[in-house]
Amino acid sequence: MFTLKIKMNLEPLSKLRRAWISGLSGGSGAMRDALEKASGIYMQSMYERFNRYSSGGGDWTPLKPSTISRKGHDAILIDTYTLRNALDPRSMVSSGLVSAGRSGYRIGIQDGIPHPRSKLSVSQLASVHQQGLGRVPARAIIVEPSWTTKHKMAKAMEVGLKQVLRETVE
Repeated sequence: MFTLKIKMNLEPLSKLRRAWISGLSGGSGAMRDALEKASGIYMQSMYERFNRYSSGGGDWTPLKPSTISRKGHDAILIDTYTLRNALDPRSMVSSGLVSAGRSGYRIGIQDGIPHPRSKLSVSQLASVHQQGLGRVPARAIIVEPSWTTKHKMAKAMEVGLKQVLRETVE
């Protein structure tokens, strides 16, 4: 009988794990950059979708004639542009990578940003429109990304992961 001992250096895997967790938990580096890039890709797609749908190019319930008369236009969910602008990834003040933790990350509209004409925050107002409430019909603002958007997000994450792998092997 004989004994076979295999010695492995697991430090690169440990470094990879630390880089991944650091990126998810708000640290800096390639993983965090990739998360921010992926969230920007998603928010850009939601911004473009919002613009299409607010112009009547989607399945949102059209405005009532009385609402059009009061507002002076027929654009859906466009009054102060605050909600639409919260989806603009270039602002990144109120949208994008909202939180990250060990199990993943959330993308959306950050809470606590005041709406200029409402007692609700922008995210609370978005939630009302997302789900519908009382006389307000549901108009989905944040939805599952298209296959194309998912693919672009995955590519951004792949680039970040490859960079992290290069950094951990060095």
